[in-house]
Amino acid sequence: MKQHLSKIFLFLLLLSCFSILFIRKINLTTADIGRHIKNGEVFLYEGKIISTNFYSYTQPDLKVVNHHWLSGVLFFLVYKAFGFSGLSFFYATLSGLSVYLLYLISKKRVGSDVAFFVIILLLPLMSYRVEIRPEVFSVLFICTYLYLLFGYIQNEINFKQLLTLVGLTQLFWVNLHIFFIVGPFLIALFIFALFVTHNAKRAKKLLPVLFLSIAVCFINPFGINGVLEPLTILKAYGYRIYENQPLLFVQGYNPSTIYYYADVIFTLGVVYLGLFIGVARKKLRAEDIIVLTLFVIFGLASFRMVRMLSLFGFVACLFFTSVLEKIPNTLINVSSAINYLLLALLISLAIITRNFGWGIYPGVQNGARFFVENNLKGPIFNNYDIGGYLIFNLYPKEKVFVDNRPEAYSISFLKDTLIKMQQDEEAWKELSPKFSFNVIFFYLNDMTDWAQPFLLRRLDDPQWVPVYGDGFTLVFVRNTTENQDIIRSYKIPRESFRLTKR
Repeated sequence: MKQHLSKIFLFLLLLSCFSILFIRKINLTTADIGRHIKNGEVFLYEGKIISTNFYSYTQPDLKVVNHHWLSGVLFFLVYKAFGFSGLSFFYATLSGLSVYLLYLISKKRVGSDVAFFVIILLLPLMSYRVEIRPEVFSVLFICTYLYLLFGYIQNEINFKQLLTLVGLTQLFWVNLHIFFIVGPFLIALFIFALFVTHNAKRAKKLLPVLFLSIAVCFINPFGINGVLEPLTILKAYGYRIYENQPLLFVQGYNPSTIYYYADVIFTLGVVYLGLFIGVARKKLRAEDIIVLTLFVIFGLASFRMVRMLSLFGFVACLFFTSVLEKIPNTLINVSSAINYLLLALLISLAIITRNFGWGIYPGVQNGARFFVENNLKGPIFNNYDIGGYLIFNLYPKEKVFVDNRPEAYSISFLKDTLIKMQQDEEAWKELSPKFSFNVIFFYLNDMTDWAQPFLLRRLDDPQWVPVYGDGFTLVFVRNTTENQDIIRSYKIPRESFRLTKR
C-alpha cells in the first residue's frame, strides 16, 4: 500500500512539473476557445453539428468541415462544470500527460535523470502554443501512439491490446482535431522501420492496425470530406495567418526569445544528427529510424510553419534521448541536483510570466458585458481576431462580420471586403452602407498594418462615436437618433485615445 501511494505521489509530482509551463491565462478576445465552447453548446442543446459559416451574417451559407466538433463538446462540458479556470486546468493536465508519456518512453532508454533533463530543456518549445485549442488532443494522441507502438515492438504490449487501443483512439481523434492523419502515418512509419531493419514478420502484423486506423477515419459526420480535409485545408487564404508563417519570417517580425531558443535546439539537433548517424550507422534499429524520421519531418515542418514548433519539441525529446543513449555514460552523467536547479529555474520563469495563471484575464469580458447591458444592436463590424469572442458572448442575439477561420470565408471577401475596408477609406465609404453597420467592435491591440489607421480614422469620423474602451476592446456606435442615449451617457472624448499608426 505504501509503495502504491509513493508511485501515485511520484506520478502527480511529475505531472505537476510537466504541466507548469502550460498554465496560462486566456486572452478571450483573440482566442478560438469561445467559438469552440459555443459549438459544443449548439450540439448539445440543438443537436446540430455546425457545417456552414453558422455564426456569420456575411457568408452564412458557405460550407465548412467542422473537423474539431467533438472538441467543442468536451470544452463546453468542462466550461459548464468548472468555468474557464477548469478549462485551464484541463488543458494543462492533458499537456502534462503528453509530456509524461514521453518521459516514460525516454526513461527506458537513458534512465529517469537524463530523461527528465531532456524534457525540462525542451519544455519551453513544447509549451510554445499554450492557447486552449483542439490541438491538445492531437498532442496527447501522438504521444499515446508512440507509447503504444514502442511498447509493441519492445514486447511490452500485445497485438490485441494495440489493435483495440488504436481503434478507439483513432475514432475519437478523427472527430477531435484535424491532425488525426498523423495516427496512420505513425503506424506506417513503424511498419517501414521494421521492414528496413529486417523485422518483416512484426511489420506485417502491424498492417491490420494500419488498415483499422484508416478505416476508422471515415467514422465522422463529414465522411470522405472529413478524411480529406487535412490535405486540403492549407490552401491559399485571403488572410495571412501568423501561426502558418515560416519561422524565419516570424522571427524577423517578432524577435521573441522562444524563437532564438528554437534556433539553439535546431543547431544542437543538427550536431546531434551527425553524431547519431555516425554512431548508429553500423547497427540501425527500428527505433532509430523512427525518431530520426520524426525529428527531420517535424523540424522541417516547424521551419515552414511556426505552429509546428510545439510538436517539434515533443518529438525532439525522443530524438535527443536516443542520441544520448548511444553516447558513453561519462557524457550523460546528469545529476539530480542539476535537474532540481533546472526545475526551479523553469518554475520561476513560469510564475513571473505576465500571463501565468488560471482562467481568463481580469476585465477581458467587460467589453462584451457593456454591449449586452446597454442593449446594443448590430449589424457589427469587427476585426478578424475578435470573432470568437463575439460568438461566445453574443450568439444567438448577434452574428459576426468575420471570425478567425480563414477557411470559412472566401478569398475575395477577406481581401476585397474585410481588409480593403480597413485599408482604404474610399472602400469603407463605398462598402459599409451595404451592411448597415450600427456597431464597430474591435480588438484594440490588433497589430495588422491596417487596423490602427482604420481606428484612427473612425475616431475622426463624425458618423461614429466611441462609447467603450479598455485594454482589450474598443466599441463605436453609429451616430444616429436611436443611439443618442448611449452616446450621451458613454461618449469617450477624442483626446482620451493614444492610438498610433504603425
